[in-house]
Parts: sequence; structure tokens; C-alpha cells
Amino acid sequence: MVTVTIDGHPSSPTLGADIKVSLRTKSPAEAKRLALEAQAEFDRVWLSFENGPVRLTLKQITALAGEMYYIIRAVLEDDPGAAAEWAQRRRDRFDEEKRRATSRLPQLLIPMPSLDERLGSWVDGALSEHHLVVDDDTRQRMLLEFDKAVGDIALLLERRGQGDFSEDVVGKRFSTFAPAPAPSPVRASGGATLTQLLQVWSNRLQKPKLQTIKAYTSLVQQFGAFLGHEDAGSVTAADVVRWHDHLVRPATITHETFIKKHRAAIGTVYTYAMGEMGKVALQALGVAPPQLNPARVKLEGEKQVIGRPKHFTREEATSILTCAMVAEDVENGFETYNRAAQRWVPWLAAYTGARPGELCQLRGEDFREIDGIKCVALLPDAGTIKTRKYRYVPLHPHLVKMGVWKFAGRSAQGPLFYNAELVSDQPWVQTVQMLGEWVRDVAKVTDKRVRPNHAWRHWFKSKGRTAGIDDAYLDVICGQVLPTAGRNYGEYEPVALLREITKFPVIDLEA
Repeated sequence: MVTVTIDGHPSSPTLGADIKVSLRTKSPAEAKRLALEAQAEFDRVWLSFENGPVRLTLKQITALAGEMYYIIRAVLEDDPGAAAEWAQRRRDRFDEEKRRATSRLPQLLIPMPSLDERLGSWVDGALSEHHLVVDDDTRQRMLLEFDKAVGDIALLLERRGQGDFSEDVVGKRFSTFAPAPAPSPVRASGGATLTQLLQVWSNRLQKPKLQTIKAYTSLVQQFGAFLGHEDAGSVTAADVVRWHDHLVRPATITHETFIKKHRAAIGTVYTYAMGEMGKVALQALGVAPPQLNPARVKLEGEKQVIGRPKHFTREEATSILTCAMVAEDVENGFETYNRAAQRWVPWLAAYTGARPGELCQLRGEDFREIDGIKCVALLPDAGTIKTRKYRYVPLHPHLVKMGVWKFAGRSAQGPLFYNAELVSDQPWVQTVQMLGEWVRDVAKVTDKRVRPNHAWRHWFKSKGRTAGIDDAYLDVICGQVLPTAGRNYGEYEPVALLREITKFPVIDLEA
């Protein structure tokens, strides 16, 4: 049996596929507070199992015996009743044990209860209360000390039964139980650090995308700073709950953001470290992998209120595309490549549904004619593609008519929308950020509920469905993973994609 103490109340949880325990409250706010306490208790239980048997000092054993002493005293001291006879029964038992020891016919005597039979449940209850697993020698010593404590309480109750309620001097001999000092918040000997978990995950053969590595590195470092240590093995689910509360309660981030980004980052690096390849990589570093994934914890928070579509409204889309039409002509202080991005990326996004980064990394040579069809090639070697798979997206006739094909043709090979001399790993990201600010500041799309670049993907999907384009084609054009294996057989050739794209209505800014 396992016992946990929550808000001062001992409780025995139900063990099974899940661990269930009552928090003794109907208040959601109070339940949330107590859930953290319960999680910490469960973590201590788990650690007691994980660390194996321990050896207690005499002082610790005596303190545990004292807890039994105080419990019995609190219940019986004021009116001991029949318990006042315990001391006499105890003396009678000792006399009987002496007589039996000298008996010539011990085999004919009924055995007397052993210490374990009399006090084993008290000892086990004390160990369970403090989440302790002890060695055999410690348990035997506990039985002896508990027996001494029983003798002391019996004598006290005998005096109380005789009307003597003077100060209990004997009870003062018991100290308060103090567990062994908890490990300091540094890496346990031989255990992996959070940084090492990041290292083996980011250097795996199936290497994550650079942008993901950067994002996860930042988030794991933030988690380590919050914890105040790097010991991956000592991190618990309660730590993740506390981090969630620390960020979500003051509205620093939303509950959904924490789930999708923060918890995902922690869970991903732990999952890999605990897998076969991660274990091998950590062993090569001479450290042990963590045993538990702390991110596997259910987190509760307010559901996001959705008060508008994720795509642009007609007015918002019109404002952005209208500003884009004159971006290369007005003097706005931006570099030539930034003004080119302002001119063409919004229109390309509106007619292709491509990701902002995929468009901002485009090069002149990525505009290709395939089977006589003018296409834009979205290629991993241009920068980054989320699915790691190339795709050719036919250009809508309106895009060609507006001049995007000629623009790409008269540009030199190399990036169209960012400074080719930048030496950062993902220089097009600066262009994506610039466009987001431009949409807010110039096109005046200021509603924070809509994402200034990504909303085009939702807009393309919405307008495409309205135009009668099948979702399978929309998924392929947008570069999303197809839902079934059957749909991944064969190719969606440019001629088929162009047939669907031409269903997309011409965007009329005057309508």
C-alpha cells in the first residue's frame, strides 16, 4: 500500500494504469493547487522505489516510533479506559516469556505473537507515510524501537488511568523525523544534463530542422533557468506543471502556446534521450539517460476563445494586396530586395498557400517551366521545407499576367527577397519578420488574433474550397502531409494542379 499526504490528509491512492487520489475539494482553483502537491508526493513515492532500500539512523527510527507514540497518546490520554491495563498486560507477557524460556516442554506451548505480528503494520504504515523503502536490518531495529515506544505509552496510560495527569516527560525523548537531505539541485553523478539531451537530439542521424533546433534550444534553456539546475534525471512532472503555471497564470503566454511549444520541446528531447538511439548517444558521452519523461503530464488551462476566422477578412486581404501593388514604386526606406518581397510575396502567398519562409527563400532559378507549365519550385536546397519534400506549384494565370514570371526571369540567380551577403543560417527569416511588421504598420492589419503572414495559408484553403478545389489537391499545393497512404501513391503532376488552381477566382481588388 502507498500513502500520500495532501494538504495534511493521508490518503491511499488507487493504483492501476492510472494513479487516482481524492483532493477533497470541489473548488477548481483549490484542486489545481492541491494537484501540484499531489504530484510532488507521487514523485517522492517514485523516487523511493527508484532509489531502493535505505538505512535509517537510530535517531530517525526513534522519531518514527515517536509518531506512533503521539498518535496513541492523542486518542487515549484523556480517557484511557481499558488501555490503562496495557502496562500490566505487558508485564504479564514478559513474565510468561521468561517462564516459557525455562519450560521443559516448549513444543506444547501455544506460540506467542512475534514483534512483527504485533507491530509490523505500525512499522509499515510509518514507512509508507514517509515514502521509505528500508533494508531488513533497519526494519528489525524499527520493530525493537516501536516495542519500546509501546512500553512507554502503556506506562503513561497506566498513570492516566490512575488519575495522574502530570507532564509527560518520557514523550519528550522522541525527536521530529527528518529524512536524509535531498540531493542538491545539480546534476547527479553520471546523469545527463538538459544540455546533453539537446545535444544528442540535435545531432541525431535524422537531423531536425535548424529552425526547430534553435527554437527547442531556447525553450530548454528557459526551462533550465526556471529550474535553477541542469540535472535532467531529477526533473519531474511537477516541475513542468510549475513552469506552466509560472508562464500561463500571468498571461505571459497562452495555455495552447505552452502545450504546442514549451511542453513539446521538453517532451521531444526527453523522448529521444530515452529511446534506443538516444541511450546509445548518451552512453557514448559517459552519462546515464533519464528514466522519466516529465512532459508526459496532463495540463489544464483555459481553452482559447476563437472570435474570428484564422484567415484574413476581405478588407484585410485587399489592404495588404493593394499596398503590395505599389511597394516597389513608393519610397519607403526599404532595401530593394525587401521592397521586392513586399511586392510579390503576399500575392504569391494568396495564390499558392505556401508557407511564408518557403516564399521568402525563393531564388530566381526556382521559377521553372515544367511540361510547358510555368511553376514555382519549392525546394529543400533553397533553405527549408517543413515536410522535407520538394513540390512544384503552377503559377495562377493572374500571377503571370501581373509580371512575377518576368520579374524572376530578369533577376540574377540567387535569392530574390533577401540579402545574399548575409551569413546567418536562415537569412530569409529576417524578410519574413519584416513582412509581418509591414503588414501591421503599412497595410494596417492590426488585429492581433490574425497572423500577418501565416493567415494567407488559411485564406488560400478557404477560398480554394469555396471554388470547388478538392482538399487532396489543396493539401498538395500547400505542401501538407496527405492523410492516407493511398493518396501518397503516384504524383500530382503540374497539369493536374494547374487544372485545379485555375478554378481559383482572380483576385479583384476593386470588387
